[in-house]
Amino acid sequence: MGYNKSITTILSSFWDIQTTNQADGIGLNEGEGNTINIFGLISVQMMQQATFTEKGWDFVSEMENGTEDIWWILEGRDYPRLWWEDSN
Repeated sequence: MGYNKSITTILSSFWDIQTTNQADGIGLNEGEGNTINIFGLISVQMMQQATFTEKGWDFVSEMENGTEDIWWILEGRDYPRLWWEDSN
């Protein structure tokens, strides 16, 4: 589900179809932007870093998507979190 009111692009967004019980995505684009690449996935896919890095997300300790280190994940146990939410 997404809402885009400005000149922005929503891209490579995900939701868990098992926990939400929602198989279909919905987007509303009122601005001049785009809503593309929205994926409903099962829980196990949502807990794998590769799911997100394949779509360009930049994770701590990986270099293929840059060095900004925006995300981290406890692989197989949790969803991605922003780097500053690291529990260490």
